[in-house]
Amino acid sequence: MYDGDRSSPFGAACPDLTVAAEAALDQARAESNGARQLLGILTMGSHRRETWERQITFLKDVGVPAGFLPDETELDLRFPAGQPATAAGRR
Repeated sequence: MYDGDRSSPFGAACPDLTVAAEAALDQARAESNGARQLLGILTMGSHRRETWERQITFLKDVGVPAGFLPDETELDLRFPAGQPATAAGRR
């Protein structure tokens, strides 16, 4: 959720989903691979730089270390959809 978003009735209706989201965030905060996987899920199929930047900012705001996320030089938004979108993801 972002600041200003309305509360979703699904959070209360799907406690397992809330637990899974928290677990994914905890893993992203603890390890680089988890952070990059979560970023990939949040930006799946998007080649818009604004989408990537928004999600990177969101992840940083919720405590994911900046060093776990791709920086400006690593983003390669020309890569085909469904493929790793960062240079590190292609290694």
